[in-house]
Amino acid sequence: IPVHTLLDSLQCTLGATINLARQQVAVSIDEFRAVERASGFRINSMHGSLSADTTAIRVLHLRIETPQTDLLAFGSVRDVNVFAATPNIDNAPLDITLRSESLASEDLNRCMPGDFVLRDRFVLDSRVSGTLPHLRCDVRTLATRSTALHGVLLMDNLANARPFLYTIELQPSKVWYTDIRTVLPTLKLGELDFADHFEFSPSRIVGSKDSVGGFVDVRGVFGGVRGTIALAFPGTLRYSVNLSLNKIGRAHV
Repeated sequence: IPVHTLLDSLQCTLGATINLARQQVAVSIDEFRAVERASGFRINSMHGSLSADTTAIRVLHLRIETPQTDLLAFGSVRDVNVFAATPNIDNAPLDITLRSESLASEDLNRCMPGDFVLRDRFVLDSRVSGTLPHLRCDVRTLATRSTALHGVLLMDNLANARPFLYTIELQPSKVWYTDIRTVLPTLKLGELDFADHFEFSPSRIVGSKDSVGGFVDVRGVFGGVRGTIALAFPGTLRYSVNLSLNKIGRAHV
């Protein structure tokens, strides 16, 4: 949340133990509720326990609930001195576990760069590490509707003005095309009348706001496809393909 954010309907109950001699602090958040004035973003409930000293911030337990999201987080941010005059967390190494049975895209989009948006609601079990400019997300499960993804998501330039880049290293996963079109409206993907779902073997996809490509190994009702592909969009679709096909049915050629 930006430092200039204005909050309405703020309710906060917390306890803190501060040891100035040892430069240590422990905080217990018993209740936090607020509405961000400009966007209407609402935190229905936040509670948890945190501690900090001259070397790190530790999130022992933090639960955040919005009207559509219920998120549990725990972990740490290292190389941060909260007692310094200007603590710098932009390049501080973090290691945070995130779990949610209901993670709304409306809340995720507040963290997405530019006009890159998501839609739908997700089930998430992941571990986020790295720094804000270079984040790594090990995804044990990311599911929506009929799709379930497993793998690694790398994000560059999430917290600065440089072009947003991402890399997806998929482990064996099942993806439904209708879910992709719903979740990623920014890509403006068209309809496919020859495939409803894809089963990915280990694959690597690299993308930005207006392009995506990489190595894919995928099977579907149409057969099997393995090789490299590159797509550029929006506007007129441009593509480069180098694929090997396996057991492709005539009806899908």
